[in-house]
Formats: sequence, C-alpha cells, structure tokens
Amino acid sequence: MRLSYRSLFKIQTRHTFYQEAVSAADFRVRPTATTQTLLDQRGLVFRAESGRFGIYAEVVPGSEPARLSRAIDPENMVFGFELEAINPYLINISRLGHYRPGRELFYFDNLRHDQVGSELYLGDSVAGQRLGAPLALQSSTIVDYSFTNPVASAQLTLVDRFGNQLDSQLVSAPAGQGLLSSFRYDLADIPGVGPGRYRLQDNLGGDQQFYYDPQLFGGNVFGVIELFNRTDQLTPDSTNRVPNAYRFLDGDQVIVTGDFIFQLECRSTRWRYIVDKKYANNGISLAQLGVTGPVAFSRDDTPTQAVFTAQDPLPLGEVQQVVTLAHNGSQIRNLPNPTARSPVLGLAGIGNQFSDIYVSV
Repeated sequence: MRLSYRSLFKIQTRHTFYQEAVSAADFRVRPTATTQTLLDQRGLVFRAESGRFGIYAEVVPGSEPARLSRAIDPENMVFGFELEAINPYLINISRLGHYRPGRELFYFDNLRHDQVGSELYLGDSVAGQRLGAPLALQSSTIVDYSFTNPVASAQLTLVDRFGNQLDSQLVSAPAGQGLLSSFRYDLADIPGVGPGRYRLQDNLGGDQQFYYDPQLFGGNVFGVIELFNRTDQLTPDSTNRVPNAYRFLDGDQVIVTGDFIFQLECRSTRWRYIVDKKYANNGISLAQLGVTGPVAFSRDDTPTQAVFTAQDPLPLGEVQQVVTLAHNGSQIRNLPNPTARSPVLGLAGIGNQFSDIYVSV
C-alpha cells in the first residue's frame, strides 16, 4: 500500500549575523518529551535538516487539499520543541539582553501575528514581542518564590500561559518567625500542572514567570518553541487564539502555509581598535593615525597605543563593513571586523558593549 506524507508545518531557524541569515549550526532541535509521546500516539513524524525542521503526517494518497489519514484536529494540541545551543559563540553574536544560560530560556509560539510580506515570524505572544525576556527554567516541582518585600502573609495565585487560574492559596509566616521573604511553592500539589509556561504572582504586586518541564534541564537549553493547532479548549473564553495565517489544520484538512520563522537578531557593539607599533623605527607615528568607517570614531590614546572607538554601535555579522586605517591621510589598510569569537565587553550595559580588535602597524 502506498503511503503519502505531507508537512503539517515547517520552521526555519534564522540569525541575522549570517550573510544568508540561515542558522544551520547554532541549535540542535528535538521534540520535548511530552511532544514525542504525542507524535508516537498520533503517528506523526519529526524531521530536521539544515536550518529547518517540521512535523509530517500521513495523508490520503492523491487528496488535494491533503487530508489526514487519521483526523486529529478536534483536539487542542501543542507541539513543543527544545532548542539546544550547540554554537559556543551564540551568545556573543546575539542580541539577547540580560540572559543567564542554564537558568533561563526563551519562549516562542505561533499565537502572535507577525507577518512581514509572506514570512510568518514566531515570537513570545505573552510578552507581545518577537523576543521576550527569558523565563526561569523550572525543572523541579518546587518553585522558590521571592517576595518583593518581606510579608507577614500574602495570597499566591498560579495561572497558566492563557490566564487560567490553577491555584490560589494564602501563605503566612509561621508564628513567632517574623516575616516571609520567600516561599517554597510545590507544583506537585496542584492538579493539572504539566510542562509549560506559568506565572506565579502575589496580591502585593509580585510576579514570577517560569517554564516548567522536569525533563528539560541543562546548560545548553536556549529556548522552547510551542505551536498550537487551536486553543479553544485551553483559553478561559473558549477562543481560538491562533491567528488565521498561522493555522495548519482545519478538521482533517492540512492548510498549506509557508514556513514559520524563528529568528534571532545579531548583537551590535561599539568597535574599539587598539593600535600599537610593531617596530619603533617603521616611520609611522601613532599620533598621525586615523580610522574611518560606517560611523565616526573617537580617539583616546595611551602612551603606547592609539585607541579608536566607534561612537555608535555597529552590527556584528559575516558581511564585512569597510573600516580603514590611515596615516597622515593616506590609507594604510582595511581593518578587520569583529568575529563571532571576539570577546564582548561590558555586557551589563547594552548601550556600552565593546568589541576590541588589536592591530599592529
């Protein structure tokens, strides 16, 4: 019997650091344990190739539009994928803000309409951004909740990523023990809590978001992508929050869509050229050197070096930008750009990150 398979969806991994924007060697992608169980139960297949991965389903041979051999759409399903960072320089080249690898991860889904031309971008729909703030990675059932200020008592409420309230409880400091600065909240006591995104908040303005999955743990877990086929059984108001353009099933019919795009942006830094003399008698005066490029460079010399710093950040990338070194107004050479391996200094201040390049003349 002839079998026929069609993709339910495919996701491209991109990064604007690269000349063609294809992120082929930054991540190892695999279904989460929960999703792998779902795939096995439904007879679905995960396939990954360079810079792309997707889910494939058996369809009725010759059907057009393609129809599933086994209908699954009436169920609200979520397909989760773990992004393991395998490029050791990924953080160097990526615009991520404050991020703690191994303790946090980034979250992406298909519930936010972000279409540019025919391209459908994934993002963090809860944050309303293509790249939201990283979430705490919670692999244990015990959540260490910290109060903004010590409290005698507080009401703690747990909601899921759709705003459904799963639990609410009053917590108080034990008699004679003063105030509570933190509380160990046990997810194992809450019915219906499975792998996913959650928010734990108190009635005094505290708020802690996290992604819980006891089987998702490790220093290289960069992010999670969750794709929903529909959400009407998951949302408090019974609405399907998947934008029309991002839907891939209608009953047992496969909806033809373009690839979804997961994209990271390159980091921008202030390039700093540190120039010294290789030979004392080579006829070059450090005082008469100058640097020109896409932005203006300021100068702050040391006794033995000429230091030129870009006044505005420049994007890191494979496409080389022309920066020239001149002596007395005559060009000496084109200067190298920072590479993926170039250290990034000053990470605490996003506007004051530097890439140092050492040059000898």
